[in-house]
Amino acid sequence: MGIRDEDPLGSGVHLVGLMTGMVLECIPYSRLPGATRLAGDFLYAFEKVARFYVYDPWDAASVLRRVEKMDYPRNRREALVQVLRVQNPGSEAVERLREPDTVVVITGQQVGFLTGPVYTLYKALSAVKVAQELCDRGIPAVPVFWMATEDHDYDEVAECWVFDHRGAAVRMHAGRTEGAGVRPCGELDVPEWPIEMLESTLGQLPHGREAVDLAREFYRPGQRLAGAFGGLLGELVGEGRLILFDPLRPEARELLGPILMEAAERARELVEAVRTRTGEVEALGYHAQVRVEPEPTLLFMLQAGRRVPIRMEGGGFQDCGKRFGKTELERVARDLSPGALLRPVVQDWAFPAAVSVVGPAELAYLAQASAIYEVLGVGQPVRRPRVSCTLLDRACAGVLERFGLSLVGVFGPETALREAIGRQLRPVELAAAVERAQAEVVSALDRIGAALVGWRGAVERNFEKSRSKILYQMGKIERSIAREMVRRDRGADEGVRRLLGFAYPGRRLQERVYSALAFIALWGMDFVAAVEQAVAWDCREHQVVVL
Repeated sequence: MGIRDEDPLGSGVHLVGLMTGMVLECIPYSRLPGATRLAGDFLYAFEKVARFYVYDPWDAASVLRRVEKMDYPRNRREALVQVLRVQNPGSEAVERLREPDTVVVITGQQVGFLTGPVYTLYKALSAVKVAQELCDRGIPAVPVFWMATEDHDYDEVAECWVFDHRGAAVRMHAGRTEGAGVRPCGELDVPEWPIEMLESTLGQLPHGREAVDLAREFYRPGQRLAGAFGGLLGELVGEGRLILFDPLRPEARELLGPILMEAAERARELVEAVRTRTGEVEALGYHAQVRVEPEPTLLFMLQAGRRVPIRMEGGGFQDCGKRFGKTELERVARDLSPGALLRPVVQDWAFPAAVSVVGPAELAYLAQASAIYEVLGVGQPVRRPRVSCTLLDRACAGVLERFGLSLVGVFGPETALREAIGRQLRPVELAAAVERAQAEVVSALDRIGAALVGWRGAVERNFEKSRSKILYQMGKIERSIAREMVRRDRGADEGVRRLLGFAYPGRRLQERVYSALAFIALWGMDFVAAVEQAVAWDCREHQVVVL
């Protein structure tokens, strides 16, 4: 898909001949804002973290070794297929999962409003691509998306961001609803979604009406977050390409009961194992994502519409002050809900997971959770990083191309970006005058310094201090001229504003901010197919993609 010649974001900057549907550059993870050492070692020095993740994602034989070790019970597969048939009626992928050799490529995310940041879509597409890759290698596989409907942090999932026709970021909020913050998010229904605000924001973009109609189709008044999220994500990925799983549905509770009950029975052992593993992670200089105290059980209870933590007390348990023993817990096993560290283990017990697609932030708590896998005897799948990318239109890409910049420069201070561009905009005569003046000042200072050789004490110290100040002021003059050049060049000034707002909104990676719906408003539904064609799905680096 190519972008039409007009400039939908109005930046006024074009690059004649710039190809669309291409990767403009690849940026190592370590150069991204917010990069962590743990994720960096996972991507580029796996041997340092192999003790936590078992399988090297870059070793082609890893999946084969994982599949050979899998011992997924036939009765669990039958029960799983029955659950998935209810949740994905008519899915051919679910029927393929009935076959005893079929494995799963699994990923997941909270049920964010308008599917949350676009990396949610990248996760889903990554799972689809990896499953196809395995099929091409003779390993039957289907992609599954675990919708984290049990989470009760409503504020996290209720917010999303889109951009308007000027490229300005606009915050959208699903609105308040009864039970927010205490009930599982997947159960919440929103009386009135902010579709009118969405329409006013996206309306002037080329495909704004198409995007708004899509939102209106799935986010209907009274619709639950889980249903709206699953419907829109399924539409974006493509009908039948992705199996959706909602662990909050009654049929799913029955399936997950046994592993949750075992986790409850071995709660103290699990907590101690995680605390020990957390110490090992931190001893290597990595950060721990989740703090674990002695009393929690890594479990919650779904109780009267609320999700409340279960704590250990003596030989029993308690929630909200109510004490109960093992027998009582067994009666309500289907009401147990895993916490953040236990959830991936439950997921990989419930599914014949050969590969899980994860983001960099998940790697930290998966390192801690590796101890739970060991205690419960659940095999870890191969961890494959989701694709990571920043999308640019022709105008934004044109700014980078015109001034020979990398997107890494956009991640730095805005003043530094403007100065780098401004230096290229200076008239030849002005640039020469500045450089000549700088050289003359340095030469004069060098002559004074040479004459002071052998001098000691205050004079020498004062000279060096004054020299530094003079050179700083000369650099300050140069930087000021550069910034003024950008301000005077309307196209460059507006291009910088658009580039920052579009590619690095609020000084955060684009993929962690904007909803996929914003890109549909800009490029239409072909946007998803264009991303699939342009992106290198086996790349471990951050890709800058021109659409």
